[in-house]
This record gives sequence, C-alpha cells and structure tokens, in this order.
Amino acid sequence: MPTILLVRPAERAAADALICEAAGWRGVPFSVLEIVPDETQLAALPARYEAADAVFWVSPTAVQAGIGVIDFACLSEKPNIAVGRATADVLRQAGCMTVYSPEKGNDSEAVIRLPVWQSLPCNARVLIVRGKGGRTYLAQALSGRGMQVEFAEVYRREPQTPDWQVFAKAKPDAVWIASAKTVRQFFSSMPDELVQAAKSLLYFTHHPRIAEALQQHGAARIELIQQFDVSNLNRYTEQADER
Repeated sequence: MPTILLVRPAERAAADALICEAAGWRGVPFSVLEIVPDETQLAALPARYEAADAVFWVSPTAVQAGIGVIDFACLSEKPNIAVGRATADVLRQAGCMTVYSPEKGNDSEAVIRLPVWQSLPCNARVLIVRGKGGRTYLAQALSGRGMQVEFAEVYRREPQTPDWQVFAKAKPDAVWIASAKTVRQFFSSMPDELVQAAKSLLYFTHHPRIAEALQQHGAARIELIQQFDVSNLNRYTEQADER
C-alpha cells in the first residue's frame, strides 16, 4: 500500500485520509500550519453574510472556519461562490443550496469567468470569506465592475513545527500539498538530513503556482490534479503499475 503525506491543516486532513483509504493508499496527516479562528471576525460574520448579495469562499478551510456561525435559514438561496469543486462540496455539505464553482480551474481567474456575476446588480455587495492575507485579484476585478467588495478574514495561519519523526517513520511515496505558503513552511522547517529524501518524492497539488513553489524548493516530480479524490489517486496507481 503506497503512503502519502497529507501536508494539510488538521481540519482537512481527516477527510483527505478517508479519500486515501478508499483509493487503497495510507494517508498520514502532517500539518505544518495551524488554523487559528479570529473570534472578532466570526462574531461579525452572520450580519455581514446576510447583508451581502453574494459570498465568495476561498477554500474548504474558509468554509469550515466560518459556516458554523451563520443561521442555517440564510444559506438556502444566497449565491455562495466557491473557488473550486472541493470548496463547493463542503458548502453543500453545510447546507448551502445555491452554490457556484468553476468546472475547470481552482483560482480567482477561473471564478471571475463564472456567469453568476452577470446576474448580480452592478453595485452588488460581495463578501469574500478567507484567512488573513491572500490574493486581491478577484476583489480588484469585481470592484472594476462597480461591485462593493469586503473581506471577512475569519482565521489566520500560524506556523507550527511538526514531528519530523513521523515523516521519517512513514517513508512516504508521495505528498499532497495545497498552498504555496504550506510549501514554504514545509521545507523551511525540515531537518537538513531529510531534505534530499523530500525532494525525491512525488507531489500532488492542484495549481501551477503551488507547483512552481515546489520546483523552487527542489521538488522534481509534481503531478497537477484538478481535485484530490479517489479517481486521481487510482489513475496514478494504474499508471505506476503499467510502468
């Protein structure tokens, strides 16, 4: 059974581990960033959500951090726009009925092409739910169309030093990693004696920017996937068997 290191927030690693199990892989959670809720932002979120004409969620982590404070009755009809399919799935699981996400792509450039924006008034209020910091591409594009854009930064990411003995004992064949910031923290906190082994692993990620960050840290085997799911893991296993 191949082993994959899940370099993901603890809140996401459990779901990813179930995907691995279903695909016949052993998933090993290995978080290098801690998700810390911003209680002030969360307290204000229900009113801001209700006042918005549409809400954009930047990641599954953003949904998990923020959706629990919102009145379930508010979730049914408001347009909830997701950066990709994984985020859309978490929104639907939380009870959101009107969810939009790109068929292809997992970034703001794909989101801005969604037809849903054309259905909103030109001065629509759009709330972007995310962690502290991040890209401003979508906000700038929507503002350019006359929309009023606000951010709800409901959590922050704090570096944490993982137990690198877990990495050494797991002897992973692959790594699943989903943000450039996580890539930087993963390699910067790594003991020198593990760097060469880490560079030789296969890395799954879902965006070219993250792949570029991996390349900058010396990773040579990178597999770009639309989504971390059973079909993609099975496809790789079949390709490996053929080789």
